[in-house]
Amino acid sequence: GAPSEAPGALREILRAIDETRDGGKSIAVEVRLDTTPPRDFLITLTPYSDDATRGAVILTGFDVTARKRAEQVRSEFVANVSHELRTPLAAIRGYVETMVDEQDRPDPVPVQRFLPIIQQHALRLNNLIEDLLILSRIESRGMQFNMVPMHVSHAVDACVSTLMDAAGKKQLRLVKELPRQLPEVRADQNSVERILLNLVENAIKYSDERSEIRITARQQQNELCISVRDQGVGIPKEHQVRVFERFYRVD
Repeated sequence: GAPSEAPGALREILRAIDETRDGGKSIAVEVRLDTTPPRDFLITLTPYSDDATRGAVILTGFDVTARKRAEQVRSEFVANVSHELRTPLAAIRGYVETMVDEQDRPDPVPVQRFLPIIQQHALRLNNLIEDLLILSRIESRGMQFNMVPMHVSHAVDACVSTLMDAAGKKQLRLVKELPRQLPEVRADQNSVERILLNLVENAIKYSDERSEIRITARQQQNELCISVRDQGVGIPKEHQVRVFERFYRVD
């Protein structure tokens, strides 16, 4: 049929064929097939003509779905990191500028109350940068792990002790549910503690006041499984497949 009568990607390919025939030069087009899930292809069209065949066009297709997805993830990553860094920087800059403006006034606002806030945002900025450095080392396979025998209960205790005040501000209960006879495991203790802190911090951030956060551990065959369960808003099912993407966040 005519290109105007063909659906979607086929219409684009038919138009590209006509363009290749008319111009006599190779061209490339990207099309998306309405499959489940959708797939992206880069189609290269090259005019071909010999004594037996005139007006023919050779089509070569490359599946570029993974590349397109990587480009989208990279773009979202840059946007999200920029946002995450901008927030504490803007706060620090705002409070410092206020302190500078106030110093020459006859009745300045007490600036001592600004210092803890500046410290808090500076710590947040430092943690973000540290996370980026760790992420870079992991992806470049330059991360070094110190695998030693450790008790998971010690890592859980350290996590709860660190975040007890943060949980208390929202009247959240941090509950540990650990069997008494948990075996030792070989692991990098700093990494385990960092993962636990990340999970529990998120649970605190996205939980309603006066709810419960439960940290459990159990032996499963030759592995030790740790879980953090909260009663917060949760992650919608359609977003769960992206939970391990860098800095991905549900709106």
